[in-house]
Amino acid sequence: MPLVKNISTGPRGAYLKGVYAEADPGEIIEADDFAPEWFEPVIDPLDHDGNGKKGGARKAKPAE
Repeated sequence: MPLVKNISTGPRGAYLKGVYAEADPGEIIEADDFAPEWFEPVIDPLDHDGNGKKGGARKAKPAE
């Protein structure tokens, strides 16, 4: 599930599969529907291709 961090100065709410969840400032929760001005996605540095799993590889950019 996608993880997001509350980057605002107060408690904020988001939704995961239609269920409301609230996060205090700096808290990380699972959410799939959130306000980008209050939350930022938490990305695993080992998820190289962005599929939510560790490992993988990014697609090569075509040569110009």
